[in-house]
Amino acid sequence: ISHINYQILSDNNTITVAFEAGDLDLIVVPTASWASLSANGSYNTYLSPTNHTSFFHINIHNNDALSNKLVRQALSYAIDRESMIIAAYDGIAQPAYSMFNPDTVVGGFTVEELAEGIPTYAYNPEKAKELLAEAGYGSGLDLGSIVTINGSYWEKMSTIFQSNLADINVTVGVELADSASCRARRKDHDYNLATTGTNYSPDASYAYQYFRYLTPEQRADGAYSELDIENKELDDLFQKAMNEQDAAVRRSTWLEINRVLQEEMYSIPTFHKSIPYAYQKDLVCEEINTNYYYVYNFYWA
Repeated sequence: ISHINYQILSDNNTITVAFEAGDLDLIVVPTASWASLSANGSYNTYLSPTNHTSFFHINIHNNDALSNKLVRQALSYAIDRESMIIAAYDGIAQPAYSMFNPDTVVGGFTVEELAEGIPTYAYNPEKAKELLAEAGYGSGLDLGSIVTINGSYWEKMSTIFQSNLADINVTVGVELADSASCRARRKDHDYNLATTGTNYSPDASYAYQYFRYLTPEQRADGAYSELDIENKELDDLFQKAMNEQDAAVRRSTWLEINRVLQEEMYSIPTFHKSIPYAYQKDLVCEEINTNYYYVYNFYWA
């Protein structure tokens, strides 16, 4: 294929109609259209796994309750991830019970691979209530608002979370803003809860920007840590994992990082999304890889 013409279409229905009319050869399918297009034998379709995780960042400095890890653990147990995936991403994602996708990211582990004693937060509202009571919030609490992007799947994710939290007597609002404003609020630590997500590099080291420990000297020099959690143990583990050359030691270090993240629950993982593609029958695809380098290998039949 010698050249490609891109069309920028912002309306999901317009994208689907244009593809079905033959005006487009390849599309990233709007998630609401995936079921019908993938069931239609007139097209080629492919659901690409990703190294992406969607999650709720927690600001442990703005709210006394959120500074308590028992409360943060309760919030994670309260999430019905399966229902959230259906409502927010039309069912084409996998639930994230830990921070990194074990299928695509070095440093990720399946629920079965996580060591004994590491919580994995299967949906359990009764356990969530027990933890809230242990933390001193048995009668419920108000956590302010979730800051999220207007019109995004994160907005839907937030609405489901809001409903899940109401089931354990926790009140939270949903505050909508554009993408740039949400990013600025996270950068300024001006939120209690905020939605975000990221594509991790081949290993999980990209997450270091969230959990980095800053010394007083680094703060004075203007260094930045997205969550500013001040956990030196976790920082040391990231440094070890990012520099260790022995694969077995590196894997055990990533497992220990997962232990700390699961116990502290500074950021609550929700799901690993997939990217749905559809392309016309006369377009042959031998590879679509949306991780790392976005490799596409197409030719005309």
